[in-house]
Amino acid sequence: MLAARNLELIEKINLTPRGPHLRAPFFVGLTASQCLPSTMYFTLIDRVLERSDTTLVAIKHVSSAEEYLQDHFPSFPVLPGVMMLEAMTQAARSLLDPDNQAPRPWVLCQAKALKYGAFVRPGATIYITVNLHKHNDDGSIDFKGDVRLMEPGDQITNDDLTALPVACSGRITLRPTTVGITA
Repeated sequence: MLAARNLELIEKINLTPRGPHLRAPFFVGLTASQCLPSTMYFTLIDRVLERSDTTLVAIKHVSSAEEYLQDHFPSFPVLPGVMMLEAMTQAARSLLDPDNQAPRPWVLCQAKALKYGAFVRPGATIYITVNLHKHNDDGSIDFKGDVRLMEPGDQITNDDLTALPVACSGRITLRPTTVGITA
């Protein structure tokens, strides 16, 4: 109910997205609810390499054609830190719901102890690893995760991802979404 009320308020004040990265003709005449995406626009996992009941390892090749790299930063494009966090979130979601059939989708509700290390440039490959840490009493689930960087030309020996530099690491918590659910 709260989400519906917030959407009403947004539409009342006629919140119009602004900025050079938004295509103005696309938003002309649309309400706020029509501008809000129903799913994540960017898929930050190209392929799942390993999956068990508690661990998932995925891969993402970062291309210079990625839309978000054009603005971050024009003279030194790097993968934004929030996209690395989203990659860990998508990996954790994939571990919990591999077929994307959950009646209530899993959403990020907390991120702790995030640390950023190496810059991820176009042409690089990132390995996203998430480990299920614990189930909480409120229905949320804690994960530990990291994003490791493999530059073009680097080799991994014996599939040892720990030898790769860490681009991002931290703990995240996912919970089932509550939007539209009434008590």
